[in-house]
Amino acid sequence: MQKAFPFFSSRDVRNIQSAVSLRFTDFDLEEDWFKNPEVYFKQDYQTKFNMFQ
Repeated sequence: MQKAFPFFSSRDVRNIQSAVSLRFTDFDLEEDWFKNPEVYFKQDYQTKFNMFQ
């Protein structure tokens, strides 16, 4: 990023990365997944992946 925008400091880049990360992970999981782990947490990877799509 600093190559494309040399006027950005490392603090600017870190703040941008943090903001993007927070927005990327801002979603709610089904409450049932926590009450009944077999529904999601005890599934294999591919099943979990398909549940998110």
